[in-house]
Amino acid sequence: MKFRSTLLLGLILAVLCGAYFGMQHWRVREARQAAEAKKKYSFEADEVQALEIHRLNESPCAAERATGKPWVITQPDPSIVPLQLMWDRVAQYLALLTNERTISEQAGDAAQYGLDEPALKMEARLASGKVIRLKFGKLDPTESYRYAQEDDGGIFLAAKNSFFELDRSLNDLRDRFLLNDRESPLVRFEFARIWTGRKEAAMENPPPVGTESVAVVLDRAAKDAPWRMRAPVDAPADQEKVEELVKQVQYAMGEGFVDKPASLSEYGLDPACFRITVADVKDGTPQTVFIGDKTEEKTGKVYARRADRNAVFLVDGNLINLFPHSPDAFRERRLVTRSASAIKKVDYRARDGNAFVLEKEAQGGWKVSQPEIEEVSPVAISDYIAAFKWVVCSSFPGGTPEQYGLNDPDVTISLTYEGEETPGVLRFKPAPNDATGSVYATQDTGEVVMLSKEGAGVLMADATRFRSRQLMRFSKADVQKIEFQLENQGYVLEKAHDQWVVKQPENKLLENQSDAAALVDALAQLNAVGEVNNPPEAGALGLDAPVFTVYVTTRPSGDVNAQGTRLGPLTVGKTDPENSVQRYATSAGHPGVFRIKQELIDTVRETCKGIRDQ
Repeated sequence: MKFRSTLLLGLILAVLCGAYFGMQHWRVREARQAAEAKKKYSFEADEVQALEIHRLNESPCAAERATGKPWVITQPDPSIVPLQLMWDRVAQYLALLTNERTISEQAGDAAQYGLDEPALKMEARLASGKVIRLKFGKLDPTESYRYAQEDDGGIFLAAKNSFFELDRSLNDLRDRFLLNDRESPLVRFEFARIWTGRKEAAMENPPPVGTESVAVVLDRAAKDAPWRMRAPVDAPADQEKVEELVKQVQYAMGEGFVDKPASLSEYGLDPACFRITVADVKDGTPQTVFIGDKTEEKTGKVYARRADRNAVFLVDGNLINLFPHSPDAFRERRLVTRSASAIKKVDYRARDGNAFVLEKEAQGGWKVSQPEIEEVSPVAISDYIAAFKWVVCSSFPGGTPEQYGLNDPDVTISLTYEGEETPGVLRFKPAPNDATGSVYATQDTGEVVMLSKEGAGVLMADATRFRSRQLMRFSKADVQKIEFQLENQGYVLEKAHDQWVVKQPENKLLENQSDAAALVDALAQLNAVGEVNNPPEAGALGLDAPVFTVYVTTRPSGDVNAQGTRLGPLTVGKTDPENSVQRYATSAGHPGVFRIKQELIDTVRETCKGIRDQ
């Protein structure tokens, strides 16, 4: 193509693009001008200094503000705290109100448009002194607009969404939040129960009504820092429990407000049952809320009151279920107070000489670095690390580790964490003369705790726990030959042209190839279900005259010249007298005696049934 033609096409394209974008700009401008033309008023939202909203069958709600000042409610009760954001929103939508279409320049028949008993009446006073009075009637036949009227003048259609934004109840327009700033994270939380003398069981020498219990005090250094108990003890806090309660309090909203309660006792608030005092990160000013013991029958919500306001209101009754039931209920009860995912090394030492070290590798997996174990079970290690997350103490006896002999423990587990130089050290020692087998221990913070026998037992281990229990490891696709003896009969199956053939006994064939495939599957997936501690002689387990012995020869698929690898033997003996569905077994390369499922022998017998005469 010639240069002149290319240039001409480029100019045409540029003209077309310019025309397109020009048209788009024109359309946007036309739409903007049309919207501006529909605007009912020319004032700005910040010029509105007083608003009165009167909904059908409700008392009027009114507020006013001086220039640059916040809104103050004047009706129905000046003590009500306004929700500034919502009053600003109403003023904004009033300023943006549009006349979508004029129905009549004259007042007309008000009843025809639902304006004789309007759904909403509004009055606004501007900074200029001008007063605007509006009425909104019923929906038009399209149900997209509302009939509206200013003063007693002409009737027009207003957008349904504008009506929605202006039609606000007192519930919408008041501050219903439990706290001043629900978006500012809390950094201090204090809780106390109050003796009311109403529902508590009779007791000798009760405290005076209104007396507070021991306060539970929690705080944190910053919004993202962990919570810590400061009273009644200084200790790590249970982060999940604290966060759940803090969020419920921070985002709670009231309803069913009683602005001038005749008597607080009617609402279970004289005295209240609970006190909550919090401080947020923004200004740290204490904010106190009292919760009563009287609930609304239909909803189960409980009455509450802010200390700085008169109104009584309802909050979600579930809040009470989250309160601490004892002074130490929010104390961290897990043995390991950090996240288990932060553990990068476990160093286990026992008085009896048992010891092992687990280390997290760069790729995120785990290995047993001491003693060296060739084949480990990733699942077994993961399960052990996960156990650190849920082992919890049963009590806090107090005192020092020396008082409980934990300076000379039976077991010590040192945990090294990501980003921390000092390891957390767990120490264990059985509680003397304790019939339940309880164990004294230290949290990774050094605090003395008591564990159940079962809880401590989960963490007691030795290196064999992490050894792989896969007794034969091979790729099923690489299996070329299976040699096995079932009781007194020997068999050899070998692959030829991707088909299994019977080499021994002679003159036999395999009726179904799936039988051999099932045997290969069973051997490849064979995992021990347990290990026999201090096994007796082989004869006692039937391993000197096994019921089943097998060798598996593998060769890389597709490489006919590669030398095969003969794995085995796997030897299976008697059934476990305490569990008839398990048998004793040994496997070359896996020291020790194991227990396997009887299913393997069942599969072998099914395979042999499919071997018949030619």
